[in-house]
Amino acid sequence: MPAAAMRRAKAKSASDDDDDGITAPTAILAGATEVAGEAPARRRPTGRAAGAARVALVGLFVLAVLYTLSVARVLILPVVLAILLSFILWPIVRVLRRLHIPEALGALFVLLGLASVLGYGVYALSGPAASWIAAAPQALPRIEARLHVTGALDPAMVDLQEKIREHGMYPKCFDVKTAQLMLFGMLLMDLNDATTLHGIAARRAGASWEELQAVINLCFLFRGLSAANRGAEILANIAKREDEAAAKA
Repeated sequence: MPAAAMRRAKAKSASDDDDDGITAPTAILAGATEVAGEAPARRRPTGRAAGAARVALVGLFVLAVLYTLSVARVLILPVVLAILLSFILWPIVRVLRRLHIPEALGALFVLLGLASVLGYGVYALSGPAASWIAAAPQALPRIEARLHVTGALDPAMVDLQEKIREHGMYPKCFDVKTAQLMLFGMLLMDLNDATTLHGIAARRAGASWEELQAVINLCFLFRGLSAANRGAEILANIAKREDEAAAKA
């Protein structure tokens, strides 16, 4: 009897729910929705708090980008350089294509031309660089003294001196070898210690022993035996240095 009574009670409860048009799952969902609706809404940051949050996010993003660039610069720099060169050289390739030259062959011609220009630039600068390196051991203390003293007292004069020296020593009408031979002769006429440095620079610029001796002979005509003796001594010292350098190599 009790079991039958319980079954009748459950059936009645189910029929009541059906009469109301609400099933048990629907009632549960409705109750959950009411509870959610009653829960207080979460507050969003406004005003200064929101601005500070945005600034912090932007700052973190910038720091992350900078760190990534610093780590990947070894890979990024060649790529950026290649892109810039492609933008610069691509118009030349297009002009060659209009002349019925294939793109691959035109790109090869452009790269060879660029390599030639760079090679010529290095060759043109090798002479002055060689002469400066040769003169560096003895000339550096004097140059440092002039730059420190005159540079502190009259820096404009130092700038003018350097511009005039460069213009006078390396004119466009003379190649480096000719300029160094002329300097060698003028300094030898004065029996100056810097004669040896410009003799070395002339040799590195391609001057032969005969050309150096011809300069010494000219100095002998106007300076006498002192210039001839000093010139011969300088040539002997330069030859000795070259032999020692060749033996070490």
